[in-house]
Amino acid sequence: MDASHATTSSQCRCVFMTINSKTADQLLSASSDLASKTEIHEMKMSDGVMKMRPMAAGLPVTSNQTLTLAPGGYHIMLIGLKKGLVAGEKQALTLNFAKAGAINVTIDVKNIAHMPAAATHSH
Repeated sequence: MDASHATTSSQCRCVFMTINSKTADQLLSASSDLASKTEIHEMKMSDGVMKMRPMAAGLPVTSNQTLTLAPGGYHIMLIGLKKGLVAGEKQALTLNFAKAGAINVTIDVKNIAHMPAAATHSH
């Protein structure tokens, strides 16, 4: 797993990635020791204003399709960071799926200004 983080405030970070699966599943949640709280969010334009909302039910993962978590769309929000993140670090994140269960991944901490296209994870 390779993912990126972007600064959203001093106490929050976003995680971006792509997820691929050979079977249909549901990304239910994510967790990390880095933050007090971890949520799946969606950024969406509504009446000319970009709005962010939590996705309490998670996100569907369609078989043989790519689920993209990227700036301006779906992302994992790390809320209440317990420590600062430094570009170049690798950190642990757990993705919790309805069928696949808990999958531990490693995220690469990157500066938003230098963020390449999201990397890929398969399960």
